[in-house]
Amino acid sequence: MQGIFSGFETASIQLQFSLSVRQSRRRIAHLGLTPDQFTVMRTLLEAEPRGLTQQELTERMTSDANTVASLVRRMEAAKLLFRRPHERDGRANLLTLRATGRRQLAEARL
Repeated sequence: MQGIFSGFETASIQLQFSLSVRQSRRRIAHLGLTPDQFTVMRTLLEAEPRGLTQQELTERMTSDANTVASLVRRMEAAKLLFRRPHERDGRANLLTLRATGRRQLAEARL
């Protein structure tokens, strides 16, 4: 089965994606944020007011559980988000953005 894009088209798409990622990194670098942290904050904002469990966040980001756990720890220490006990599941916590996280996200989106 042949691909739907020619080699040239595939290379062009990859180049555009790479340029987009670099541009995004530059746009948020002055805030001290990584692209993954930006994605966590955007995903949590979309889930307000309830928030998300760490497992839900991992699924929405289509990421690895260990990667998300490390991100959440660093972001909690930086006061960008906080955890609160889940209302029905005693084993889980809900993640929500702090005001500082909302402000940084708003600034990154400018």
